Amino acid sequence: MFKAVWSIGRDGFDRIEALRRAAGACPQCISDGKDAYAGHVYVCEETGEPIAAGRMYPDGDALIIDRIAVMPQYDAMPYAELVLRMLLFKAQELPQREIRINCEEKRFALVRRFGFAQSDAHTFTCSRNAIVWDSECRH
Repeated sequence: MFKAVWSIGRDGFDRIEALRRAAGACPQCISDGKDAYAGHVYVCEETGEPIAAGRMYPDGDALIIDRIAVMPQYDAMPYAELVLRMLLFKAQELPQREIRINCEEKRFALVRRFGFAQSDAHTFTCSRNAIVWDSECRH
């Protein structure tokens, strides 16, 4: 089994920083000033072994989601989707009207499934109220 936990800012951030590093994030993507006020999702095994993480933070009238990282041994499993779903669910409760997701190319198809349109090389945007949640009826 796994567990997913929320944190704000640098509370428990050492494990997220270690996960990003182990997941192969570029050196400047390990940590930055935004981590101090971002909301973080951290997914791990019940034993504490890291699986995945992601963050979100406000930027004016937009909410930014980025730094979705998955440990290589779990990358074929839907943990990136779990992290993204948790972040998007919380984003719908916040006041920002637009959500922007910055992600790697390997996550483009996942992000598009939720109704996001590419607006820049690695950025996708969607209105908070226009998120497309998977539905058996829709397919």
